[in-house]
Formats: sequence, C-alpha cells, structure tokens
Amino acid sequence: MDTGDIIKSLRERNGWTQEELGEKVGVKKSAVAKWENGRVENLKRNMIESLSNLFGVAPSYLMGWDDGNRFFHKNLEFLLEYHEKDIDTLCNESGINADRIKSFLQDKLDPTKGELFSIANIFQVDPIELLTKKMTSISRIYSDEYGNDTSTTLDEIELCYGYGMRQIVEQAKNLNTDGYNRVIDYIRDLNDKYFKE
Repeated sequence: MDTGDIIKSLRERNGWTQEELGEKVGVKKSAVAKWENGRVENLKRNMIESLSNLFGVAPSYLMGWDDGNRFFHKNLEFLLEYHEKDIDTLCNESGINADRIKSFLQDKLDPTKGELFSIANIFQVDPIELLTKKMTSISRIYSDEYGNDTSTTLDEIELCYGYGMRQIVEQAKNLNTDGYNRVIDYIRDLNDKYFKE
C-alpha cells in the first residue's frame, strides 16, 4: 500500500471522516482527500509526525516503507495467556465486542486508538510497544532444553510486578549512583501517595 491508502485505512479504522481527520491535524478536508488520492507525494516531516502520533504507528509504516512490525495480534494473544484471561473477560473489561477481539487475534483488524489504549491499560503496558515490540520476555517456565532454570532477576521482577517495572529496572541500571538514588526516592514517594489498600 502507498501512503494515501495507509492514511485512508487508518482513518476509516478510527471511524473518522476526512473532515474530522483534517481537524485533528490542522488541515482542511481537501488536503486529506489529496493525501488519500495520492496527489501529494511528499508530506512535510511535521505532518508525518502528527499523523503517526495520532494513529499510533511508526512514521516508516505511515510512509509505506515497512509492514509496521505487526506485533499487536501476537502480543494480545501472549498477554491474554500470561494474565490467564479469555476473550469474554477482555470484552467485559474493555467494552470491545468479542468478534472484534477475535479479528485482532487473527490479525484481520487493527484496533482503533481508543481500543488500543483500553487494552494497554488493562494489561498495564505501553500502547506503542503493544503495537510495535514483540512481547515474549515473560514466560511461566524459564528453562532451557535440558530443564535448567534460565530465569534472570529481571524475569522475576516482571513476573511479580509486571512489564513496566522491568523496564524501569532495565533503564535504572544505566544511571549513575545519583540518578539511581533519585529513581528509588521517586518510587518510594509514589508508593507513599498511591499505595494500594
């Protein structure tokens, strides 16, 4: 698909008219129509960035340079299994109908922005990573072909506290002592303010 087809597909997936999309990125309906009809060959960099952010896709996908690293369906399958949820449970928690979720899992449909954020919130993962990064680091059984335990400290952190906490720890290990101590203080402060009862 070329850029015009991709923009049209993403717009329709979100249920927006050309006029609504134009309003969201600050252009007229006629500009959106030109993009979708392929009458504009070079989109400005800031417009590519605005559209990419709005649709939640990589700029390279928007421009038709790659397949967008289509990980969503695999990540959703993985997260459902890891959290021991079925489609009905996800329907109830997200408000998304079962047929759409089944289509996501079969890679027949992509989620709208609202659906993506709802699912990401339920599983407490970053919505962009849900679309673009393969989530396979969590596993119930960490063992090699000989049955030896291969789990790491990060794996244990992820199992206990989730993928987001693993990311914090991975990033914190690159900090100097002062930066590391600030992260710890910040987490303690958050815990004091927002501790789950």
